[in-house]
Amino acid sequence: MVSIDSTEPKSDALWRDLSPLMAPNSVAVIGASQRSLSALNREPRGNRVIRNLKNFGYPGRIVTVNPKYTEVMDCPFYPDIAAIPETIDCIVLAVPNRHVPDLLESAVNCGVRAAVVFAAGFAEIGGEGQERQARIEALSRERGLLICGPNCYGVFNVHGKAPLFASTISQGFLPGPVALVSQSGGLGTTIANALMINRRVGLSHIVSCGNQAGTTVEEYFNYLVEDPNTRVIAAFVEGFKHAEKLAAVARKAAERNKPVIVLKGGRSEASQRAAASHTGSVAGPADITDAAFRPGGIVSVRGLTEFIDTVSLFSSDGFVKKYKGGRRVGIVSGSGGECTLVSDAAVSAGLEVTELAETTKRQLQETVANFGNMNNPLDGTGAMYDDEKIFPRLLQALIDDANIDIVTVNLEANDPRPKELKSGNRFSAATEKAALASKKPIACFSSVVGGAIDPEILAPLREAGVPLMEGAECATAAIRNLAEYDEFRKARGAARQQTKLNG
Repeated sequence: MVSIDSTEPKSDALWRDLSPLMAPNSVAVIGASQRSLSALNREPRGNRVIRNLKNFGYPGRIVTVNPKYTEVMDCPFYPDIAAIPETIDCIVLAVPNRHVPDLLESAVNCGVRAAVVFAAGFAEIGGEGQERQARIEALSRERGLLICGPNCYGVFNVHGKAPLFASTISQGFLPGPVALVSQSGGLGTTIANALMINRRVGLSHIVSCGNQAGTTVEEYFNYLVEDPNTRVIAAFVEGFKHAEKLAAVARKAAERNKPVIVLKGGRSEASQRAAASHTGSVAGPADITDAAFRPGGIVSVRGLTEFIDTVSLFSSDGFVKKYKGGRRVGIVSGSGGECTLVSDAAVSAGLEVTELAETTKRQLQETVANFGNMNNPLDGTGAMYDDEKIFPRLLQALIDDANIDIVTVNLEANDPRPKELKSGNRFSAATEKAALASKKPIACFSSVVGGAIDPEILAPLREAGVPLMEGAECATAAIRNLAEYDEFRKARGAARQQTKLNG
């Protein structure tokens, strides 16, 4: 991935201020009603937005627009946007697509600066939908209206307690440093839940941007690069609107050491057709997209689990701070077969399964009696399960070995058996203890992908700065991604320093 472009970021004149959309002081919901709320999953989207805002303690003003009512869910109602006595920052449209262009035009005439449009039926369906989208694109372009959507779930500023979001948000939502941008609302919520539940990764924002008729992925990236609560930007994207802005924001992200991790859809002809019918996106060829990513250090991933694991790794502050660079991995497992598979996966990913130092081998011979395997990967065999002293010694040997940059532990965190029948909890407790004392980064991975992750394993490891990943292939790819990003940043720094020396 290493590619250097020492050009300074372009002027911030490229960018619009997204605050009215991402952190609004006031919100008007259009489309809420007094329909029965007995079945939450059938609740009107407008009501769901109001409920989300109230449940999360949104600090701004909430009003609603509907000529049929005077009040819903304790929010004042107005017959139309013009009747609202104060200027509203952002409107949320939970109405059929045919009403959207006129409502947006009325809103912008009343001084509204941002809008969230949930409805589908725009460019992705062609014909009439394309005409509707052209109208709202003109409002964004010519009048400066910030539009999230259409055909989206909306935006959720977690730390700002502003969920302008179409799906129900649970109160147990985990705040954190990762901002997630997704053109797909459904996939975005799937990724968000996987990160929070199966990786214990907290989120700063969720953006479901749909067709990008107004505000584009590049603009969201720029806002998040400047956001103090965001350290990692993760995105599922079908199509970019402005390549020149993508390059500029990538350079800015690199300057601020905020990794941008992208899962790009539309790499095949079949998926390009799917993207066109899903969000109306024109998904360019994969080789062109990857070439555009490299100069800015954007991390490109190829699959969903690799994406989730890479985000988990990059967002683990304790792990990243200990990582000093390098691709040499040390591996400990209780399965000889897994050792073979992990070695293949690591080499295939571009990592090094290096030979252990002679001092490490001697130490193992002295401290682990009758233990025959002195190679990397370290196979603990059945003895590791029978003698609780063996695993900590094997792990510490890898931590102390000068030939190892990153230590990895193969343990089963998604074993469905009762606790008394599985060993993962014991090994994870030993790993947690070692990680708290170690100056070298440690990561864990399960043998297989899928299944519920044991929270008693996951949460303590994450607290200790040990990210958990699933499957050798995705785990080693995630480590490779981190190594490449580190190499990119170091090469970029060296190039900038050389430019200064050359005057």
